Amino acid sequence: MKHPQLNDHQTLAATLKALAHPVRLEILQLAADNGPMHAGQFNAVIAVSKQDLHRHLIVLRDEGLLLVQPTGRTPTYELAQPIIIPLLAAVALATAQA
Repeated sequence: MKHPQLNDHQTLAATLKALAHPVRLEILQLAADNGPMHAGQFNAVIAVSKQDLHRHLIVLRDEGLLLVQPTGRTPTYELAQPIIIPLLAAVALATAQA
């Protein structure tokens, strides 16, 4: 049986690669829990350098998982695809049962 939503394997692989880092998963979870946040708010919770955080934010933005909203001098980041959180929860549950 074909799954039409899985036909673009390149795009799916790129999205999964963007998700394949604990810091990026934490960024998405924080954005889901708190709504729009600026980089300093992420940095207050996640123990990485500002440069590393910025790099992770760019990966998530470029992959379409985060939206960036200009708000004065400091942009805010929010989930672009809220459905990703239950998907990640399902993956976590499936791997815990394996």
